[in-house]
Amino acid sequence: REKDNDYHLIIGRNPSATPEIYMTMELSGLPPSSSSSFKKLKAARDAFKKFYDDNLGGNLPGVKYDFPDPPIPVEIEGSLFFDASHATGTRPGPKSLKSRMPTIWEVHPISKMVFKS
Repeated sequence: REKDNDYHLIIGRNPSATPEIYMTMELSGLPPSSSSSFKKLKAARDAFKKFYDDNLGGNLPGVKYDFPDPPIPVEIEGSLFFDASHATGTRPGPKSLKSRMPTIWEVHPISKMVFKS
């Protein structure tokens, strides 16, 4: 979770596929409730929080990345965003995954999350 209240999620393909490939997704902080995007963004954040409440003891990730094991199957919808802030310098994500994150495209903001069993 960042200072702007966004959660950065690192999403990968099926863990049995090789090579491992990951991409950043951002669950945005909420705009004012009068915003036309408020309901969708809140629903996505609520789904994230509910999953953590129901399955992971309600402990939402803080300032460090959380690595659930086994990985959590999820379907995500949102806007594709080219994060030019990563065009030079460091790639996004945790150090342990940077070499397997070949793109600076992100889904930001996430507008829908569906957790799979």
